[in-house]
Amino acid sequence: MESSPTGLLDLPREIRDEIYSLLLCDFRPPKSTSTNSSGHALRYGGIKGLHLSILRVNRQIGNEAREIFYKTNRFVRVGVALEDQHWRNLLAGFASNYLPLPMVIQRRSTIKACKGFIMTYKISQPKPSEENLRRLEFVILHRDLHLLCLCLETATLKADAFREVTKHRITLHNPFGSTDESYPTIDQQQALLSPISKLNGFQNVLVQGVVGLSLASQIMTRIQVQPQINMDEIMKDLRHQEQLGHMYLEQNLLGKSCEAWANACKKMEFLGKSRNFHLIPLVVFLQSVDELQELFCEINHKLGTNMIRLMEANLDDPELVGDLASSALGGLSHALWRGAFPTARWKPHPVQKAGMLRQKARVYRLSGRFQKALKEIKQAGAYCPDDPDIREERFTVEWTLYWADFTV
Repeated sequence: MESSPTGLLDLPREIRDEIYSLLLCDFRPPKSTSTNSSGHALRYGGIKGLHLSILRVNRQIGNEAREIFYKTNRFVRVGVALEDQHWRNLLAGFASNYLPLPMVIQRRSTIKACKGFIMTYKISQPKPSEENLRRLEFVILHRDLHLLCLCLETATLKADAFREVTKHRITLHNPFGSTDESYPTIDQQQALLSPISKLNGFQNVLVQGVVGLSLASQIMTRIQVQPQINMDEIMKDLRHQEQLGHMYLEQNLLGKSCEAWANACKKMEFLGKSRNFHLIPLVVFLQSVDELQELFCEINHKLGTNMIRLMEANLDDPELVGDLASSALGGLSHALWRGAFPTARWKPHPVQKAGMLRQKARVYRLSGRFQKALKEIKQAGAYCPDDPDIREERFTVEWTLYWADFTV
């Protein structure tokens, strides 16, 4: 006798909860080095490691999975109250071309009901003008705290005063109500606060809550030190991110390799706009800026290529393909862009430009924008008219356009 297929709701609740935990829970700590606001960021299951699509299967599964998601994960509650000018600077930090800041919750009623806050981060101004005050409250996973810190660094590029005029109050909590007096341990406290300790130059920072006084004082002192440029350390870190992306790629973890390379690109863009970068000796500056521009181009190219692979693996999901196409085009456009380091003497040679333009055409074709694909592949052909890959891509685009016109 054949057994009937078993659906998810036919399984015991304990097993369903285990499945929800595997799909929706992530206890990874945030990266210790700082590496931004769209609600769809968490849809990238491979990149962010969560699979929220299960919340939309049906009402019962959605309610059960949502309960596990909110009860099990560790969250950071973020509150922002800034005057209009500094509000816009912070939003510019959120609008990253590389890594978005995944806001898990923005609805106030849901935030109030949510448990599991490991940290509260409040950003405000002393004596703000109530007329121009803008407020925002949201929740992120604790493992994404390094992305929030990068947003704050990016905001300082818009206005140097952002470091001096904003107040930052970080409070550590015990979300599980542990009665153990040693919770959290010093090592746990350091891990929780590690991304924040990299925010050099912020003058008004208070760390409090379940944290040792000496550790809080040490972190606040470290934060208030103005950032210094050490090119050897910076290049070492960027090369490490590049190698990390290759390692993930060899393991067929395309999402993680994209995240590693996007992390490196964001750091380089931040560095190129930093005033301190231009204060290093001239000889070191000229050599560094050429090396950084070449690395910036190379990693953005790899980032775009990986996004194309993710697009091809998800062609049955048009919405996801559209999101991935935006990221792929961003990486390839930045690879062709010299704005990050405008004084650099290095620039990609024509064959490299042709290859990146061909890939842009491929992105447009996969996302159904055939006229833009034709424009890009024609530009690629102008650089390398005899390249067989470019010819093949142009033939595919033109044939698709012809077939679309014919069917219409």
